[in-house]
Amino acid sequence: MWNTICMVHIRPYKKTDQTEVLRLLAELQDHVAQLDPFHRLRRKREFNVRKYFQELQTDLRTDGRIFLAVYAGKVVGAVAAAVTSGVRARLEVKPGLSRSGRVFELIVDQEARGLGVGKKLLTAAEQFLRSKKCSIIFIGCFS
Repeated sequence: MWNTICMVHIRPYKKTDQTEVLRLLAELQDHVAQLDPFHRLRRKREFNVRKYFQELQTDLRTDGRIFLAVYAGKVVGAVAAAVTSGVRARLEVKPGLSRSGRVFELIVDQEARGLGVGKKLLTAAEQFLRSKKCSIIFIGCFS
């Protein structure tokens, strides 16, 4: 496993990567639905992955980035992170104390799960947000 982790390369998103990111976003929706043991969730028929990606890019436009994990020439994961001016939660950061960041999406290709890809992607997001002077990072998860 250690050799595989070392061979995963993290790099910034480029427009030419859009097809692969759309694939991963669609896969994530299906994966989240599969986590429900009672099968109450499924991807909406009207879910438009391109529109969702456009909305995500809007959220990231001011001070955000998408990083990709590449293994053997294939995109196997993505993370989207941005500096946030306000937290969409019940907590807020005291003014003047710190900037906060948010991880919007973390996606690892089903075939690459368990190989350390997610860890490398989260590390890239954390480094990016620290470079933007964020000392608090918010992330949500499905389980």
